[in-house]
Amino acid sequence: MAFDSRIIANKVLQSAWQQEIVLKKMQLIKLVYFVHGWSLAMFDSSVVEDMPEAWQIAPVYPKIYRELSGYTTQSVNMLLMDSRTHIPFDAKLDSKEQGRLIADITNHYGNIDAFTLSLKTSEADTPYDLTIKKHGKYSIIKEDLMLSYFERKRIKLGLDKNYYNNKE
Repeated sequence: MAFDSRIIANKVLQSAWQQEIVLKKMQLIKLVYFVHGWSLAMFDSSVVEDMPEAWQIAPVYPKIYRELSGYTTQSVNMLLMDSRTHIPFDAKLDSKEQGRLIADITNHYGNIDAFTLSLKTSEADTPYDLTIKKHGKYSIIKEDLMLSYFERKRIKLGLDKNYYNNKE
């Protein structure tokens, strides 16, 4: 099952706080992007239902960006909340494997600054780059491009699709 990007953003934040990692808005958005891409490569389906858009310099999830509009350079210090209910966006993940993936993504990319993460997500031949070249800025980055890109990365790294099934 795929979840609203704000739910996954909150899961990333919770994982970061458990690991004593501090995230800013653009770091958080990029980590959700990595969770999205790697879930496609590892599970053959995404945990994120929203599609990123190819904004000025990198992929962005508009819902997350809007929710964090008050954050500029400061760290995100609270969960994203529904403006009507004031309840954090939340849902139970479908599996422990999804939680492990989020923890691994947070651990691997969480201490990388937003500018470097933006560069990583917008290199040549990334889904962002291909989208910008074909459809222009502010276009939706198609999931098939993300799947293809992250699948190539998975194979290059020698990661088996059962990696999270076997991980305790």
